[in-house]
Amino acid sequence: MNVLRPIGLRLLYGLISLVAISFVTFLAASMAPGDAARILAGDKATEAAYQNIRRQLNLDKPVLTQYGLYMGKVVQGDLGRSYHGTKQPVVDKVKANLPMTLRISAWAIYDVFETRDEPVFIGVVTDALWEKFCRIFGLDALWADESIRRNNDRVKARDRILPEIRALIAGF
Repeated sequence: MNVLRPIGLRLLYGLISLVAISFVTFLAASMAPGDAARILAGDKATEAAYQNIRRQLNLDKPVLTQYGLYMGKVVQGDLGRSYHGTKQPVVDKVKANLPMTLRISAWAIYDVFETRDEPVFIGVVTDALWEKFCRIFGLDALWADESIRRNNDRVKARDRILPEIRALIAGF
């Protein structure tokens, strides 16, 4: 049996799933109430300015054509522009936030916690820091739990660990 065939099928099914999800999401967004071009143009825009924005965003075309144009750009790495704040390319915003996303999934305790006064950031990024953290905050039961002594195990147990730490820090 060819080993590559099952891998190829999984990749194909994954691609089909991504396209289907993107299509449903695009369709849902296109059916949302309101007019994106009117919102971007503003209340005081002329009809010509409004129509110009509709053309720029391809909103003057049928939804299937819009989706095709959108996917053509996506496969080239163009995710469009953010219309919130600086109007920078979406891909730049994703790149800027990706390192934080990766760090959050790489360390169990790397988050902002609420206190009585102000939020506080806590990062426990090594096994040695985990030991100190548990000792300083009196988390003897967590430190005694051998199943979470290593960072990778703590990452898997985040849903169990974080509520206890959030409750503790909320008291400060």
